[in-house]
Amino acid sequence: MFLALPSMFLLSSCLHARPARVPAPAAMALADTLPMQPDASLDVSEAVRVMCTGLEFNGFPHADAGVERLFHWMTPQGRVKLAPPPPRHGTQTGVELDYFLEHAGGAALDYFLEH
Repeated sequence: MFLALPSMFLLSSCLHARPARVPAPAAMALADTLPMQPDASLDVSEAVRVMCTGLEFNGFPHADAGVERLFHWMTPQGRVKLAPPPPRHGTQTGVELDYFLEHAGGAALDYFLEH
């Protein structure tokens, strides 16, 4: 028993290490069918599933598709919160899609994109 008391670093690394996940073809196909725009026929739980699945498979059907979907489903105020633009004439204006894709961030969004 040469490793009876592992260091905290080793223990922490082992507990948090996860193999790289490759989306299954079925999951990629599902991500490809998710609506990019809000759909009034979806109930709340289905809308949440669409957003979470879209962020989980952000690269399908194209790069940043999940973040783009998030942009379309958010209010203008929510977009500004995730990707604050520099003030113009003392006020914050709306956020365009290209700016949002480049600057959106935050702990919550990072969590979805990393898991």
